[in-house]
Amino acid sequence: MAAQGGAAEIEQAIHQLSALALVSLTGEEAHRLAKDLASVVAYIDTLKNLSLPSERDGEAEAAGVENVLRDDTPEERSKEEVEKVVGAAAQVRDGWIVVRRVLEL
Repeated sequence: MAAQGGAAEIEQAIHQLSALALVSLTGEEAHRLAKDLASVVAYIDTLKNLSLPSERDGEAEAAGVENVLRDDTPEERSKEEVEKVVGAAAQVRDGWIVVRRVLEL
């Protein structure tokens, strides 16, 4: 959904998302959400245009900026923890938790 997308396109996407989330929205609610979402997208576009220090040019280090995100590595879990989570699932197949499809391909 691009910032240039029309209001009708945004409202259509909101209706699709509400159907996936099993949430019913009135036309007025969808219109209000579309307006709010357009405002958020416009703000994000503003943030994209900011000039920030980058690691490549050394400005980040000079400004005291550091990466605070954790590494994306899997954590080891005990067999008991895994069994507890899988046991709480509504539906399991071959040891895997089965969930409802949410994306249309």
